[in-house]
This record gives sequence, structure tokens and C-alpha cells, in this order.
Amino acid sequence: MVLEGAAEDGGALRGGSTAIAPFEALRPLATFWAWADRPRAGGSVPALHAKLVAADEDVALLGSANLTDRALAHNLEVGVVLRDPDVVRRLVRHFRALMRPQDGPLRPTG
Repeated sequence: MVLEGAAEDGGALRGGSTAIAPFEALRPLATFWAWADRPRAGGSVPALHAKLVAADEDVALLGSANLTDRALAHNLEVGVVLRDPDVVRRLVRHFRALMRPQDGPLRPTG
């Protein structure tokens, strides 16, 4: 899982929390990743805004909703299920490239 970090740790979330807390029960089943060494544009902090769920390279859910109560219950959001393995494979490989230890900007969190 690639999740946004707290502003104190270089992420974009304010208020001292990270996106990891609600998913803590999944820690034995998943590796959590965070965006390290973000490029800065002036005083702006780049945000992790991608919403992609892919359990394999055949089917994925791509959407706009954050996994928050407000986003899921009150916002107008959209999502699409992708069933084209070629498209899903390209998305999954893109994120795997972002996770490469030698040059990817994503790092596993402790």
C-alpha cells in the first residue's frame, strides 16, 4: 500500500497524522510505502493523489475517492474498473518502478 505521510515527515497530510493509521491492522499482510525525497516547487508540497487498487495484473480499480469517511459518504467521486490486462499491467509496472530501491522515489515504511 502506498500511503500519504504527515507533513512533519515530508508528506502532505496536516494535523500530525498519516494515512497509515486506519490501515494498521493490515500491516502483517501488506508492505506500506511512502513517497520519499519529494521534489519541491516553491513552498508547495507535492501530494500523493493517485487512487489505484490492483491485486494482480489483470483487474484494477482506478478512481478519485480518498479512503476517508467524507470522501466515501459525502463527496461526488468516480471510479472505473479496468479489465484490460495490458492497461492494468502497465499501471502495476509503473508503480513497481516507483518502488525500485536503486532509483524509485517510494520507500517502505517501518
